Amino acid sequence: MRPPATPTFGGQRTFEDIEKQLGTPLPTDYKEFISIYGTGSIEHFIWVLNPFVDNEHLNLISEKSDILDAYTVLKNEFPHHFKHEVYPNKNGLLPWGITDNGDELFWLTDGTPDHWNR
Repeated sequence: MRPPATPTFGGQRTFEDIEKQLGTPLPTDYKEFISIYGTGSIEHFIWVLNPFVDNEHLNLISEKSDILDAYTVLKNEFPHHFKHEVYPNKNGLLPWGITDNGDELFWLTDGTPDHWNR
């Protein structure tokens, strides 16, 4: 996949700021991806949430809250269908992307960030 000539980032924050706000380091490959590609989609289908973009629907911080709130509601109603905890609970899910179909993509925050399952 070719990176854009000029990636779109938005904001003036750093990954250090974002990781402090989240309470966890982020995977190295995720930070490299955002640094190279900025904000956008993969094949107009997968959107990697970017903590630096102003669009709240593509922003890692704002979407994290919305996605995890919805997951928690569903988990409380249908616990047999939603087995994972949500971040910041141990081994909790932390969203990193969304699809045009409305799917949500998560890291399972088990172990060190560079070894989280995707």
